[in-house]
Amino acid sequence: MPAESPAEFTLFPLLPPELRVKIWQTALLERNSIVELRALNDTIIPRSQPPKVLSINKESRYEALRAFRAHSNTLSFSNGGATQNQLYLLPKRDILYFSNDYKVATPSTVQGKMADMAGTLSLVASSLNEIDRAKIESLAIDIYEWSEVDHVRDIIRELLPFGGLKTLVVVMRDPVEKKSGTDRTFVEWPWAQRKQAYDLQTKLWKMSRHILRYHPGWREPTIKLRLAQFLDRPLFPWKKLIVGFSLAQYLFESFLSARQYQVLKNTRPPKVLANEVSQEVFDKSQAYGRAKAQFSFVSSLYGQIQNTAFIYYDILPKLWTLTGSWLLQFAPARFSGEISHSIVFVLTFIIIQQVLSLPTSIYSTFVLEEKFGFNKQTPKVFVTDILKSQMLAFILAPPILAGFLKIVQKTGNQFFYYLWLFGAALQVFMITVYPITILPLFNKLSPLDPGALKTGVEGLAARLNFPLKELYVIDGSKRSAHSNAYFFGLPWKKHIVIYDTLIEKSETEEVVAVLAHELGHWSLGHTTRLFAISQVHFFYIFSLFSVFINNKSLYKSFGFHTQMPIIIGFILFSDALAPMDTVIKLLMNILSRRYEFQADEFAQKLGYSSELAKSLIKLQIQNLSTMDADWMYATYHFSHPILSERLGALGWHGDKSGESVVDEKNDTAVKASGRDEL
Repeated sequence: MPAESPAEFTLFPLLPPELRVKIWQTALLERNSIVELRALNDTIIPRSQPPKVLSINKESRYEALRAFRAHSNTLSFSNGGATQNQLYLLPKRDILYFSNDYKVATPSTVQGKMADMAGTLSLVASSLNEIDRAKIESLAIDIYEWSEVDHVRDIIRELLPFGGLKTLVVVMRDPVEKKSGTDRTFVEWPWAQRKQAYDLQTKLWKMSRHILRYHPGWREPTIKLRLAQFLDRPLFPWKKLIVGFSLAQYLFESFLSARQYQVLKNTRPPKVLANEVSQEVFDKSQAYGRAKAQFSFVSSLYGQIQNTAFIYYDILPKLWTLTGSWLLQFAPARFSGEISHSIVFVLTFIIIQQVLSLPTSIYSTFVLEEKFGFNKQTPKVFVTDILKSQMLAFILAPPILAGFLKIVQKTGNQFFYYLWLFGAALQVFMITVYPITILPLFNKLSPLDPGALKTGVEGLAARLNFPLKELYVIDGSKRSAHSNAYFFGLPWKKHIVIYDTLIEKSETEEVVAVLAHELGHWSLGHTTRLFAISQVHFFYIFSLFSVFINNKSLYKSFGFHTQMPIIIGFILFSDALAPMDTVIKLLMNILSRRYEFQADEFAQKLGYSSELAKSLIKLQIQNLSTMDADWMYATYHFSHPILSERLGALGWHGDKSGESVVDEKNDTAVKASGRDEL
């Protein structure tokens, strides 16, 4: 006979203190998530027993209370001003269930039971103060198939005082008819056999909107949608799907890069550039393209290994637990909530990502770009830029993240509307403020000196009724030979910024032609349309996130078995959304290329056709940009048409003077900022 398991673990006190603490916390947080309440003599009484960890010994009670302070809230039920009962609540896990307590029921008794439910909710609301009512995020109530609309309406009205309510779980009583002789009774089903009221979804939704949508305190209850239910299944293979998506995207992009690499082996330039580019420059451009492609193969593989390792080894839950332990050890109790935890987690994650990206960043800057003459950074500037970037992240991330999480926590099931407005306001703010406050940390902006260029740009702006406020020159040459020109500002007050490298390597009319192209985007409404499209994209992301935010199977697939942090849900949701983002990126590139053709045509109609063509050719040569591209690679990756397509659209047939557009002996490399052409 096997020996019986011991009733006591006498060696437990000898375990390391940190292990005992972990055991107490695990025992506490993995308790039943359904907390049933009942009303007795105008008093609310919790039917669920307090966690046993509170009563084992002093150490367990201390750790349980400390964990509750960090992860939970306490509800105090009062009667006549005196506290009668207290309930420890884990808002992210616990569902408060108000059951119609009965053994048997008949249709004649149901109406009274429904009225009792409304009365119970009213009693709960009056037993809690406003702060405690806001702590309740999930409620479960019983609804009967044969109940009258008026009783359901009363129940919905009683939900109004629960300002923090995010989820209303509607449990439909589906009694079993049991015949005993001539009597008919309806026997109660246990909790596990009750079902959510899918067939009442439309009825409740329309009723609640019709009755309460104009009430200032109304928030529509969440009745889980079929899509959310379909995706939230215990065995749904989220981890395999996301890893599969990531691997498929990596293989597809590697396939495209391999096609492009074959084009980079060509020994002759495209016909449209045959008279503009020497064989030496073309060979150097091809060599630069192949070097970038080879680096891309390695860096993409490195990134894919990182991503897979993060998922396979459950780095996210481990990092979440680690940052939580830091807060418990070093932070005051008031900073132990989810928002503080999420901020520490995100900042730690940013640092890890920065460290992991250093090898590829260093090689790209000081080996690849240095070899072809593009790098102007010193190691000191490189390190300083990293430190400044981290400083900005530590300054900007906490308030933005706190706002994001607070909106989700406080606005219920309709949070995506408010997140969308928050994101739009933040985007406008950053577009306006970035060039004024953040950019000067890395580059110096100086007013453009009076002269032919300033006169030409101001004349162009006046011609187009462009609300130009100021012209700036930026010292882009401080870090690299990158070249660019752009504008920013509010609709009634715009600023134009020109890189010093662009001024140095271009004729005055060519710089004006480049700005005619850029202002063409403004005049044709491209910037406004792209902003509107980005808002639609944000709304689409946030609305889909509302379907995933409570997806337990997604969290559990990635190691989050007892907690469902909002920021983790958003990260996992973003990974799951990757295939759709790839499609959207492709469509946006197609639209962007169309807009580039339109902006070129706009500059052409202003009389800058020749100057714009010369500028594009000059930048192409100075940048050692790709002279030709595989059509699949270009369609997927390029937001701008390739040079031969743009010159063809401009009707360029070469300089009539017969002189080369670029003096290759005197021109050094000038790399466009983030793109091959303007």
